[in-house]
Amino acid sequence: KDFNQVKKLVDADNGVLGAMVGRSAINHPCSFAGVDALWDSERPSASATHVRATIHKDVHLSSTSSRPTRGEVLSKYIQYCNAEEIRMKDLGASAQQMEKLRKRLIAVPFHLFTGEDGSDAFQRRIKKLRDKTGRLKASSILSGAASFVPVESLNKRIDDFVSWQ
Repeated sequence: KDFNQVKKLVDADNGVLGAMVGRSAINHPCSFAGVDALWDSERPSASATHVRATIHKDVHLSSTSSRPTRGEVLSKYIQYCNAEEIRMKDLGASAQQMEKLRKRLIAVPFHLFTGEDGSDAFQRRIKKLRDKTGRLKASSILSGAASFVPVESLNKRIDDFVSWQ
């Protein structure tokens, strides 16, 4: 099924309130980026102009588009990782707790580039560095993995995706 079929079912007066998408959203998150546009023609405005491109010097930050690029999403997430590690350290987290946190943090963007050039290299680098979370911060692992992704893929909007089926 596609999103238009789901919209027809949900919009029909048959009591259907939504649809479960299961692992599809986890395995190919960008394919779900534009789904709210089916119900609402107004898209949220981008707040990406204040985001620093920490992962690649050629990542273009959007100021007029309503959807961020994959590079912008990853850059914001890297900032979140840094803040979360600081917060947990300030709370007195042990080295073992910090390592577990970092493993969870690096798992989130694992499928961000699914179907795009550089996805395999990005995922391989994360897997390779996953066992070094005792020494490396999550942001360092993700930044390192992002260096294997071509600029074209980093600059691709999240709602512009390659179908994986």
